[in-house]
Amino acid sequence: MRNLLQKLPFPVEFAVVVAGAYGYTIITAALALAHPHAAAAGPSEFGIWRVVAFQAVTTVVLGVFLWARGWKAERFGLDTHWRDGLWGLALAAGAYLGIMAVSILVSVLMPAVMPQQSGAPAPTLSLYAVAALVLVNGFYEEFFAAGYVVTALKEKGHPDLGINLGVGLRLGVHIFQGVSSVVLMIPIGLIFGTWYARRGRLWPLVLAHVLLNAWSYSHYVKW
Repeated sequence: MRNLLQKLPFPVEFAVVVAGAYGYTIITAALALAHPHAAAAGPSEFGIWRVVAFQAVTTVVLGVFLWARGWKAERFGLDTHWRDGLWGLALAAGAYLGIMAVSILVSVLMPAVMPQQSGAPAPTLSLYAVAALVLVNGFYEEFFAAGYVVTALKEKGHPDLGINLGVGLRLGVHIFQGVSSVVLMIPIGLIFGTWYARRGRLWPLVLAHVLLNAWSYSHYVKW
């Protein structure tokens, strides 16, 4: 079986990984546009655990597939270094500032399209569910949107395509959030993708994503 998988051409590998990691999620996110009231209600405990289970299982399945194809941890930049923590904090801060800058720009140029804040969201989630989502999702999105997509296309001589596709995939899974997804995902995707294309280290991106997720979902926790 492994010999058979190793003989698959690169376009097949790329399609399997991207479709497997993002196909179902992008389709469900697009369908959610037809039910904006459900999205506005905020995440549910069951929905959180479903996402965690899907992303954990998908990471294992596609990880085994990539291992059979010859991918190693070092190729993703998953070896560790003491500076990874500092870079993670810096990337989280840079992404946050990028989000704020884009939010202000869009609010000034197109105030009608920015969602209006209606107070703090109701705390409906357990700390365990939020912690699981923050950790699993932080690794999942960076492993595929940056670790695989950027690395695979950079090795083929198209790093910019990898960065832009990574941004597009991030947008796709958050499309149900409307304009706010653009405000969030474009600066995050560009900053993370560009840094990873140059440095090739994944743990700083994972840490930064975990921190941003923790800040975003902390409002929903029933303390």
